[in-house]
Amino acid sequence: MKIKDVMSVPGVTVPTHSSVAETARLMAYEGVGCVLVVSDGHPLGIVTDRDLALRVLARDLPSATSVGEVMTTELVTVESTDDVEAAFAAFRRHPIRRLPVIADDELVGVVT
Repeated sequence: MKIKDVMSVPGVTVPTHSSVAETARLMAYEGVGCVLVVSDGHPLGIVTDRDLALRVLARDLPSATSVGEVMTTELVTVESTDDVEAAFAAFRRHPIRRLPVIADDELVGVVT
């Protein structure tokens, strides 16, 4: 089975200049635990609900802080045409719970 068959489409995205408050509201509205930070469809980073708690709330950062300042930039990704086993392997090798899915260098979904 291919990753494109099991991924969530589309992934919820924001630009780097979005505030953490706007991002948290979007996550609540969409019912998701992460958003991908993108520029022209290309993933730059990821912000999770845990990131908001530990990197924003725990540090008393202002709600106007941009997600670009708190996002994780070392993305672990998989290709949409990879077998599902590639996602399992990535989850085993890295301390992550959300995996952006890429096709032709653009974000196309998320595997959680």
